[in-house]
Amino acid sequence: NPAWEPGVEDRYGKFLDGMKAKARGWGYIPRKNESRTGSMTTAGVACLAIVKSALMREDLLKGAQRTKIDTALVDGLAWLQHKFTVERNPGRGEWHYYYLYGLERVGALLGRKYIGEHDWYREGAEYLLAEQTENGAWPGGGAASTAALEGRIMNTCFALLFLRRATAPPAVPVGPAITGD
Repeated sequence: NPAWEPGVEDRYGKFLDGMKAKARGWGYIPRKNESRTGSMTTAGVACLAIVKSALMREDLLKGAQRTKIDTALVDGLAWLQHKFTVERNPGRGEWHYYYLYGLERVGALLGRKYIGEHDWYREGAEYLLAEQTENGAWPGGGAASTAALEGRIMNTCFALLFLRRATAPPAVPVGPAITGD
C-alpha cells in the first residue's frame, strides 16, 4: 500500500489528551453475558472509522453524533489496547487470522502505528512470518465448528492482507483518536 511508510511515527502519537476511554469491545451476538472478542472489536472500530470518514467527507458529521462515534472509537481502541495480543483472538480462540487482518484495518483507517504501547504491524508481521509454513501458507485451525472455514486458504488470505497493509487509509482522516490515558 503506497499510502503507508513503515517506520514513520504514528500520525497522532501513541496517546493524546482529550476524552477518557472506557474499554468496551464488541461481541458476535449482542448478549449481556457474551464475551467480547478482538475480531468483532476490530470490525466495530473499522466500521465506525469508515462511517465517520464518509460523514466527514459530506460535511454531515455534527455535534452529538460526532461525540458518540468518537466515544465508541476511543472505547474500542482502549479495549484493543487492554487486550492486545497477536498470538490469538482475544476473547475467542477461533478467527485468529481474521482478527489480525482486523488490526490492519484499524491501523490503516485510523492512521495508527501503535495500539497503546504496541507497534501492531511489527508485532503482527513478526508473528505471521514465524507461523508461515514451508509451502508459503499459514496453518488452518480453530474450533471444530469453524475449522472448515478457517482453513489454510482463508488464513493465508488474511495473513497476506495484513502483511500487504491492504487497507487504504480514508480520503478524509478520521483521527485523532485516543488509545489510552
